[in-house]
Amino acid sequence: MTVFQFELKKLLFSRKFLLIMLFLMIGVLLLFIRNYTFQEEIIKEELRAIDQQIQMSRTNSKVHLAQLDQDPNDHEAQQMDKANDEIYTALYELLSLYTEGNWQQNLQLQNDIWEKSIMYSDLGGETVFSKEKMTESIAINEELLTRDIAPEHEHVSITLPNYLSQIIYIWTYGGAFLLFLILMGDVLSVEFDTYSIKLLFTQPLKKSDIIASKFMTAVIAYFMMLLIVVLTSISVSFLFGETGALSYPLLNVQDGTVEFVSIAVYMMRSLVMTTVFILFILALILAYSIVMKNTLVLLGGVVITCFVGYAMTLLPTFESVLWVNPFVYLWPNEQVNALSKDWYIALPMTIACILCLYFFSKYKIKHTFVER
Repeated sequence: MTVFQFELKKLLFSRKFLLIMLFLMIGVLLLFIRNYTFQEEIIKEELRAIDQQIQMSRTNSKVHLAQLDQDPNDHEAQQMDKANDEIYTALYELLSLYTEGNWQQNLQLQNDIWEKSIMYSDLGGETVFSKEKMTESIAINEELLTRDIAPEHEHVSITLPNYLSQIIYIWTYGGAFLLFLILMGDVLSVEFDTYSIKLLFTQPLKKSDIIASKFMTAVIAYFMMLLIVVLTSISVSFLFGETGALSYPLLNVQDGTVEFVSIAVYMMRSLVMTTVFILFILALILAYSIVMKNTLVLLGGVVITCFVGYAMTLLPTFESVLWVNPFVYLWPNEQVNALSKDWYIALPMTIACILCLYFFSKYKIKHTFVER
């Protein structure tokens, strides 16, 4: 049996690995149950938003009528009162049609309300939502109508693509990093902690093969975790959710320009970013393991390195050189995320860092000696 086969078998039958896989399946199921039970609450939330706008419109109407009582010839007050009445009428029409299930008509009417509200805001009137929010809502509604896709709640959906994208979002924003650190954080350092590295050094194999086998085992562990997450999400959505559409549009606003990315493209980009970053973390763990030779010190070093590296991405000084910092993928920010055109800018440097750390580890372990 090769060292790789031994490492892989040891991982697959370890209690920690099996518990993490079970945790992932249960977590995905619980999130779906949560989304399913919140479907009625989504409708109530949207109805409350309409009611909130109606109340605001009534308040505005009282203000305008008071102004006209004082000066019936106030042209500005007349304009605002007329615009507010149009909004008020449209809101009641939307409320009466909302439960009929004609989402195309609802979106068209919503856009009409947003446009009227923006005009009213330009006249100086008070609105529940900001002008930016209303402009973005118009854009996404028009895109949904163009693609003939029913709207879905961003965070509480049971359609397959939308629910899977929610899972991928959690995976990208810390989920994969945390679970991988728990599972594979001691992939090599445990050998130094228990002095079993001495036994490996006495085997008829190259020391560098230890790094290769550990690396490949960890890569397989990552993809198995990702696979169980994706398969569980697809299964539960397919059985108990709705079909949905992979072309569902996600809104991105950059420098005032409105752009759309399909949910399929978003998930692909997110997984590429996260996978490359996890490989970087793996290479970092292997390099730190050989240098530090202690699991607790290693984990502390990796976490501190990650957060210091990410903190540098937030400094204005480093905004122009984000492409050299692999830590932007720890928590993808506004400059580098799955919706941005520049989502890939740090990938080449991250891959270069992986290779450098990997070959550094292979070189370093050749010159490593363990004393009891």
